[in-house]
Amino acid sequence: MPDYKDLFPKSFKARDFRNAPKVLTIASVEPRQMENREGKVSTKLCIKFEETANFWLAGKKEACASIAEAVGSEDVDVWIGCSIELFEDETDFGDDRVDCVRARQPEGGQRRKPDSAEPRSPHEDTPLFPRITGTTPDGLVLIQLREGGTVFEIPPDDLEGVVSGEITLDEEYDRFGSESPDVDDEQANELAALHKRLAELKAAS
Repeated sequence: MPDYKDLFPKSFKARDFRNAPKVLTIASVEPRQMENREGKVSTKLCIKFEETANFWLAGKKEACASIAEAVGSEDVDVWIGCSIELFEDETDFGDDRVDCVRARQPEGGQRRKPDSAEPRSPHEDTPLFPRITGTTPDGLVLIQLREGGTVFEIPPDDLEGVVSGEITLDEEYDRFGSESPDVDDEQANELAALHKRLAELKAAS
């Protein structure tokens, strides 16, 4: 049976990693006020991990700097979900050389949990063309098939057919030119809705 003291969360000490570095995944980071025996108050970051209830009280000067170097960012939000290797090291404390905990990048490079990666937009890989460039006063949609290409005037109901390839833009459709028109607020709202619809159609095609 484990010692009862081991069942309570505690702050990691250097001896916990003596000859046994550990790779842990950062779950949360929050500041914590600490008071020493002389009553001096300082702030440390309480680093909690997914694999253990124990935590690490990391000081600003060297400990937090080692995390930032291991993760590759000083942004604590980026730290969440990153794996770091904790190990025993030494540092100067007054006139003494004392043991301490430091972080480094795990062997094989930085690892992040898949669900902690930056979110991707559902339309991030959507093709740029065809592209809506505006609308006309009589409600037609201005659409361009390629960079610098002709802008065609089409009815909104033909938008899906153009994206799917069922409708070919040819002489049957009027050409507007290569410049986009100025739009008022009402047209801007209509245009935004059309852009959204176009993105959904392209993502589905």
